[in-house]
Amino acid sequence: MRPEGFGHDHFSDRAGVLLWQHSSFNKLPNHVHSVDVGSFLSDCQSMKSLGDCTEFFLLTEFIEGALYHSDLDRIAHMCSLADLDEERCIALAEYLAGIHSVKKDASQLYIRRIRDLVGHGEGIFGLTDSYPGNLGYVDEKFFLELRKNAWSGAGA
Repeated sequence: MRPEGFGHDHFSDRAGVLLWQHSSFNKLPNHVHSVDVGSFLSDCQSMKSLGDCTEFFLLTEFIEGALYHSDLDRIAHMCSLADLDEERCIALAEYLAGIHSVKKDASQLYIRRIRDLVGHGEGIFGLTDSYPGNLGYVDEKFFLELRKNAWSGAGA
């Protein structure tokens, strides 16, 4: 599988497709069976089997502090902002602006990322699907209009 569009632009895209194929091929009647799924290692000569994986995890370095969602939960509960909350919001916005200021000459990748932003389960459609009904301040009509505008803006 090559990273030439079709949603295969990133290493993780290709891994997701291959892992899904491995898990489903052997369940489909009259389909070729998958023997294993694996990866090439950084030495470009060795391979690692991943076929018996059931779940993935990420192990990061340890950093002292609390997760940002704790601040957001507190703000929602207290219905108020402290000066530190505004400072953290500005710091996060500046960080995000900085990492997104690096542009590539890759128009097809930008189109794909916009579509992911709109339609992916962790994008606009997925987030709006997660809102419970009867919120009082927003209704299903609002979300339908939001999805429609986001989709038309994504070049669909």
